[in-house]
Amino acid sequence: MCRRGTGRARVSRETAAAWEHDVDKLFELAVANLSGDAVTVEMFELADPVQLELHHAHGEHDLVASLALRLSSLTGPAHHGWLFLVPHGRSL
Repeated sequence: MCRRGTGRARVSRETAAAWEHDVDKLFELAVANLSGDAVTVEMFELADPVQLELHHAHGEHDLVASLALRLSSLTGPAHHGWLFLVPHGRSL
């Protein structure tokens, strides 16, 4: 069921089982469906004392922070990994 106006959906285990995909595949599909359309990504570069890129993703959607599940699609690959903060649901 989807709660009206929120864009959030809850799926029962029985419904998921009827889709004939394993849980990992369903999770992969759900993450792929996270929309980054209404998200603004700002990039800041620091060169001293070390080279560092900072990204700030924000928007009006309540689930912007869920995009942490696919950071590389917003900012490109991370050569040394990710460190991220989620101050609230509309910022990452």
